[in-house]
Amino acid sequence: CIRDRFNIDKNGLVKNIQFESKSKVSYFRNTIRNAMQKWRFLPAKENGRAVESKMSKIFSFSLLT
Repeated sequence: CIRDRFNIDKNGLVKNIQFESKSKVSYFRNTIRNAMQKWRFLPAKENGRAVESKMSKIFSFSLLT
């Protein structure tokens, strides 16, 4: 598993992707980063205005033989 933390900006774009340093499957990081940069979210709102927010996601992988 790989855990990462990232921000969603006021426009719903993913920014500041940071991976847990103890992850042993670092070879998936570039693939995850490239995919996440294409994601779009509805931004969080505070008092009716879009604001930046923080998120966390766990990615799990399995290799079938």
